[in-house]
Amino acid sequence: DAALLPENKAKNRFVNVLPYDCSRVKLSVQNHNSDYINASYMTVRRQYIAAQGPLPGTVNDFWRMVWEQRSLGVVMVTNCTEAGKVKCEQYWPGDFAPRQYGGLRVTVLSEQKETDWTLREFEVQNVSGLRSSRYCCSTPFY
Repeated sequence: DAALLPENKAKNRFVNVLPYDCSRVKLSVQNHNSDYINASYMTVRRQYIAAQGPLPGTVNDFWRMVWEQRSLGVVMVTNCTEAGKVKCEQYWPGDFAPRQYGGLRVTVLSEQKETDWTLREFEVQNVSGLRSSRYCCSTPFY
């Protein structure tokens, strides 16, 4: 039901792939106006999250989810563009310069490109003043 609310419809990349209310990831609403992101927990213990590739307007929410859920890794199973069609907004800085996504600063620390995959390591830092801790996540992109 949450995915079909008028204020959330534009946050879904695909209109036929929606999270169930009982398993969807809810973002905190402190200093934000919405708890919605198109993402679901994959196990009862909430160890894994499946999310759609962010849209231009949901990249900040994506990083907010990574931060709030304390995600240690992100596996991307598509390229940003395939067959001339955008499948996912590039949600990381294209260079090694830090970039702000809402209240989070993301920096690419390293990038290892191989034939069939790329491994990037990020530093994600909360700069909104709400929390000052930071961590790194190693992130393979396939």
